[in-house]
Amino acid sequence: MYFITSIICSIQSSGLETENQEALKQTVNVIKLIFTPTNAIMFLTVLGNTFGKLKDKVIEEDKAKKRLLFILIAFVVILIFESSYIKNFITGVLRI
Repeated sequence: MYFITSIICSIQSSGLETENQEALKQTVNVIKLIFTPTNAIMFLTVLGNTFGKLKDKVIEEDKAKKRLLFILIAFVVILIFESSYIKNFITGVLRI
């Protein structure tokens, strides 16, 4: 999760012109500290639950595949919205 959040932060902060690069670095670090656990809680718990149910044979493999596909699609959609939010967050903090 940290790797994915770092990539998003790097992409969104790369095109920003700022006078204080240290403030930009600190803002990106704060965003990573906020979004890494948030993303992990949202997605890794559901993934773990699905794999646990699959291992215990509570759900069938086909149903687990559909569930994992839905989780992956939801993850990508949320990351798209999150990347927009991160860019707005960075620019807002740097304006202050």
